Amino acid sequence: TQAVTRNIEEKIQKGELTESPELPLYKYYIEKGWYYIKLGRFEDARVILHQAELKARFLTPYWQGVLFNVLGVLHAEISTWQEADYYYEKAIEIRESIKDLKGLGASYIDRAILYQDWDKDEEALKFYMKAEEAYKQVGYKSGLITLYIDLGTFYLGLRKYENAMQYFERAYKESYKIGSKDTMVLALNNIGSSLRLTSRFREAEVFYRRALEIAEEINSANLKFLVNRNLMLTYKGMRDYQKASEFQEICMNIARNLEADSQIVNFILL
Repeated sequence: TQAVTRNIEEKIQKGELTESPELPLYKYYIEKGWYYIKLGRFEDARVILHQAELKARFLTPYWQGVLFNVLGVLHAEISTWQEADYYYEKAIEIRESIKDLKGLGASYIDRAILYQDWDKDEEALKFYMKAEEAYKQVGYKSGLITLYIDLGTFYLGLRKYENAMQYFERAYKESYKIGSKDTMVLALNNIGSSLRLTSRFREAEVFYRRALEIAEEINSANLKFLVNRNLMLTYKGMRDYQKASEFQEICMNIARNLEADSQIVNFILL
């Protein structure tokens, strides 16, 4: 991540042109702001995204939509929810006007998550459904998979476990169709978590084991950490403390082998 950020900084300083014809300098401001958000450097993100916002009128509508959505994400991360809602609304208006259905679906999902955090579950569900409609119109399979995982997580938060599993199962089926093994792991993991949270530990173990097989096949340290962690919790629930200890040690070893700034991020740790 540091190398990526340095690369963007260098391009900003040089004002290098890209394939994109519209003010690439501000395109890079947006990209750098996004990486700062991912790094948790929210004040740095705010400063550089503000610079892009000052020149927003010079951007194409597509990049305006990107900018306002990223600003929404920033404010959601720092819990300034009114501002986040304002920017998501602006992004949605622009993306609707240019029929950017992929971007529109993403904005709907981001806004749904915001409304979840706001404890406005009915409104959140409406935006999830709008995202599904947008993605289906454009045939965006990977977007639908992400949406189904988010919807499953939404229902888990409401303790509606059967609803949650239905969406995780849909995510798995769609992932299988397009050969997306990382999302197959996430879907299987989350089905396992839905079962574990209702104390159906033996059934959960089956799904976690299958998820772990695929995680090991694609050699993803992040996913292996995720599933091993949940297997540890499952064995604790089963009161098999020896196995729980074994999986805890596996998790610790995986964590030690990852970089200091930690790659174990952005996963649904259920």
